[in-house]
Amino acid sequence: MSTYSTLIWSGQGTTTPTVIYTVLPGHTLVVRDIEYTWTGTGDTILNVEANASGFAAAPMLYRVNQPADGSHQWEGRGVVPSGGTVSVSSNPAGAYFYISGYDLQD
Repeated sequence: MSTYSTLIWSGQGTTTPTVIYTVLPGHTLVVRDIEYTWTGTGDTILNVEANASGFAAAPMLYRVNQPADGSHQWEGRGVVPSGGTVSVSSNPAGAYFYISGYDLQD
């Protein structure tokens, strides 16, 4: 059976990093795609980061001075192990995110 991507989270970022996904015990999350849109006034800082036990928090996506110019996309294979989390923030608040990937049972 093939593994296909599914929606992990969609919503607006806040100025405080917010955990949007916690990987279940015995699972591994693979983030494949992050769509982000900023149409507010001025520039924003966008951040999607992974945090796993024994590792420093690391950005999957980090954009400084993102202008209000519509949508963009990040593609890859960001792996987050069992018990790890994915957090999202934007400063100022209000950027939209659409994050997809798949959850593998170990």
